[in-house]
Amino acid sequence: MPIRYTAVLPVALAALGLAACSAEAGPTVSGIDVQVAAEPNGGEAAESAAEETSSAAPPADEAGLEIPAEDLASAAADALEEQVGMRPEIDCGDGIDIIIYEGRQTYCDLIDGESVYEVTITVTSIEGTAFDFDIEVADAPK
Repeated sequence: MPIRYTAVLPVALAALGLAACSAEAGPTVSGIDVQVAAEPNGGEAAESAAEETSSAAPPADEAGLEIPAEDLASAAADALEEQVGMRPEIDCGDGIDIIIYEGRQTYCDLIDGESVYEVTITVTSIEGTAFDFDIEVADAPK
C-alpha cells in the first residue's frame, strides 16, 4: 500500500462514529462500528494483546472462544477496511491464542507507516464461532 494512502488513514478513522462488527472464527465481518477515542484507553496505560497470554479466562458464568490473535487482527482490519476503504495493518500479536468472551477488551496496534495507534477491540457477543465486537481507535499515535 503506497505511503500516500496510509497517511490519510488516521484522518479517515477520526471521521468515523460508533458501530458494531461481527466476525466468525475464520472471520467474516458484517456490520461495522468504529469509535475514535480522544485518548488511548481513557488516558490509562494499556497492555497489548501480544503481552496477554491465553491464560486469560472468561468469567465463570460465561463461555469463551479461543481464537488466534491474528484472526482477531484480521477481523478488525476487515471491519476498518469496509468503513474507510483502505485496509490498515493491525497487530494483536503473533503465534498466540486469545480467549475472547463478552465484555473482553483486547488492545492491538494499528500501524500507519512510522505511527502506531492503539486499537481497543471489545467483544459484545459470541454465538458458536461467530462473535460481534466494537472497535475504538485512538485519534493520536502512541
